[in-house]
Amino acid sequence: MRINTNISAIIANSHLQRNDDLVSRSLERLSSGYKLNRSSDDSAGMAISSKMRTQIKGLNQANQNASDGVSLVQTAEGALNEVEAMLQRMRQLAVQGANGTNSYSERKAITEEIDALREEIERIAKTTEFNKQTLLDGTQERRRYTDVTGVKVTSLSENVKAGFYAISVSAFATPATATLTFSKADTDVVGVKGRLEINGYDVLVEASDTIADVKGKIMGAMDKVNLVASDASTGGQNALSMTTYEYGRDAVITCVCSSYELNDALGLGFLPREAELNFNYKDDKDQIGTAGNIMVNGQPIPVAATDTIKDVKDKIKAAAPGLNIDASDYASGLKLTTKEFGATAKVQISADVPALQSALGIKTQVNELKVVGKDMEAQIAGKNLPGISEFTNTSVLTCRGNKALIRDNHGFEMEITVEKDQMIQEDIDKIDPTANPKKELKITTEVKDLGMMTLHVGANEGQIIDVNIPEVSLKSLGIDLMNTSTEDGCGKALTALDGAIEKVSSIRASLGAYQNRLESTINNLSSSEENLTAAISRIEDTDMAEEMTEFTKLQVLTQASTAMVAQANERPQTVLQLLS
Repeated sequence: MRINTNISAIIANSHLQRNDDLVSRSLERLSSGYKLNRSSDDSAGMAISSKMRTQIKGLNQANQNASDGVSLVQTAEGALNEVEAMLQRMRQLAVQGANGTNSYSERKAITEEIDALREEIERIAKTTEFNKQTLLDGTQERRRYTDVTGVKVTSLSENVKAGFYAISVSAFATPATATLTFSKADTDVVGVKGRLEINGYDVLVEASDTIADVKGKIMGAMDKVNLVASDASTGGQNALSMTTYEYGRDAVITCVCSSYELNDALGLGFLPREAELNFNYKDDKDQIGTAGNIMVNGQPIPVAATDTIKDVKDKIKAAAPGLNIDASDYASGLKLTTKEFGATAKVQISADVPALQSALGIKTQVNELKVVGKDMEAQIAGKNLPGISEFTNTSVLTCRGNKALIRDNHGFEMEITVEKDQMIQEDIDKIDPTANPKKELKITTEVKDLGMMTLHVGANEGQIIDVNIPEVSLKSLGIDLMNTSTEDGCGKALTALDGAIEKVSSIRASLGAYQNRLESTINNLSSSEENLTAAISRIEDTDMAEEMTEFTKLQVLTQASTAMVAQANERPQTVLQLLS
């Protein structure tokens, strides 16, 4: 036995310290619930768990992002639900307005309700927001750029890829423009009561009105019929110009004067509808030679074979007042003229026997103030040429008004609106006619994916979903220029409203698809997060039963080591007792 160095005590104490360390670690695991509390516990496991924990946090935030995306889509879809309901109501009112049984006051009430609904749709488009971001005013659409002023890409389908698209315009659409020329001065009093019907809207004229008053009333009615009016007086000529907001064949202006007297009083110079009967230039004493009935505006006038030309003239003259028609002699025939003006004024003449029809020598002349705009003429430029146009070989272009619609059989759809302005005219003037005889103006449009709402729905870079929410303003829906003050206007409004309802329904369907995709993404993210959490638990978390067993064992060892250290320290005392 060595006295100077108590080896037994040293050994026992070393084991005691080791057991104390193990007990401390075990106690730390039990108290924290983790078996990895520092990198020294398991360096490789710590590195793996750190990456997993980063991924879990990313998945958790992506899940929140996707949930925010669902809320955004639901906000937009809720607004569109109201828009579609209003469009359905507007269509119902348009169907009602297209019926000829409505009085002026009823038609006015219908128009006022439709206008109120249109204003509300425009308000919703401008004010629907999510987290201070407007959703339906076009800011969430893909960006479109054109190289010509006055040109705009008004709609894109989902199948339109980012790239360059080009069309060539050979003739621009024109609006309808009508000019009312007054042969009298602004200060002259009309002196006759009546009405001017402009695109179906009645402008009431009082006998005490001056020409200036009538012009003011016409200009005041322009917003009711979607027209714009301006003074066109030049060189001593008193005139008023009216122009449609629309372009092309759908842009129409009609003006009807209620009577001859009002027409003369205003000095408009409208011509009524007329019809001429020349009787094949026969003499008044000649007999017709054929029996039958002459039909004048649906009223039969019987003719005997023995009747002379004069007899037939007298019969028509006698029936004319009851048909609101003037009948007057001219040359060897008879002229019939309506006392009304415009599209509703007519003289219809026919005969129920072919020989009598031939004997009458009917000639009808139509005169009314009616102007119609012209459609744009365009074609696809550089079709399917790399770097010039992304249009496919199956793309087809059709023009309606100032809009060019390009479609193919794969769901591609693009609408381009072209308004001819001074800048466009300057571009046309620069074209060399020797190289381009038709002076076709090439218009290039660039489509970019900027502007769409991008949702980051993953823990890593590039895991995104683009949400494209189109504009739903009155103009984008094609219902900004509806005129529902007439039967014809209500009929045309039905077509426009059908298109608007279809567009809104399509947008809602797209939003529904986005929502379903986002909800599936949320489910997938939740599943991934759960699996990663389970995996990191297996690496980091303490097995409490196993650790408790280990802790108990270490406690017993510690107690034993303590006892052994005590015994080892007592052995030198035993030696001293032997020496004494």
